[in-house]
Parts: sequence; C-alpha cells; structure tokens
Amino acid sequence: MKDIPAMGKKNYTINENLTGDRGKKFLMVLNPAQAKKIRDLVSRQGSAMKNIVSLREEISRQLRKYLITDNVDSGAILHLSEQYGRFDGELIYLYATTFAEVAKTLTSSQIAKLEELRGLQGYTCKGMYLYSDRISMPRIGDTDGFFE
Repeated sequence: MKDIPAMGKKNYTINENLTGDRGKKFLMVLNPAQAKKIRDLVSRQGSAMKNIVSLREEISRQLRKYLITDNVDSGAILHLSEQYGRFDGELIYLYATTFAEVAKTLTSSQIAKLEELRGLQGYTCKGMYLYSDRISMPRIGDTDGFFE
C-alpha cells in the first residue's frame, strides 16, 4: 500500500497520514460488528504492548553498557530479547487471527471496496527488492523437508 509506489524511486516521500487516513476508510467499509472486532484490537493488545515497551527500554539500557565497557551480560540481553519475541508473537497472532476472522465475513462488495482502497491499481510486483533496489530472484532448492 505505501511501499510499492516508492520502490526504486530516490527521494520519494510517503504521505505521513496515509496509514491513519486509509485506516479510517477501512473501518467505514466494514459493518458495525466487523469494525468492532478491529477496534477491540486496541484494548486487547494493551498488555503485550506495555510489556514490549518495558523490554525495549531495558534492552536499550543493557546495550548502552557496551559504550563504556566490554563486561556486559549478553545472556541477560538474550533473555530479554526472547521475552520481547514472545510478546511480539502474541501481537502478530492476535492481529492475524482477528483480521482473518473479519475477512471470512466480508461481502464481495466490501472486498471490492477494500481492494480499491489499497490504491495499488497499476502496480505489479516484478521480481524482488532489497531495500528499494531490484535484485535477482534467488534460486531456492527443495524446501519439502521443512514441512515433514
């Protein structure tokens, strides 16, 4: 939604209000029950978000110790990072399951309106990018072993 138009264009500026503006329009497309599920994410994510903020602050304090000494407890930093990852995963699961639940209830009219709202008409993804530079497609071997 925001990135594709910017790909490969130096000094491209993304509208700072784009996420908020499109978010409001997104909610307007939904019926009241669907919109409530999305709005309820704010309160449902609160605890995990607060924990993430605290952990990020503590990780930053620990990492700043490297500016003055090499004697830093890297095990403590890894433990804090592991906790951070758990809360981050909790949020991702919450978002994914909530949006998937709402998606199952969308009408064809809502889907069409939401696809238009994305604003990606005329943009196609050709190839891969690293940051904003086009790169060649990597050769990926047989991945079936990952799913046994």
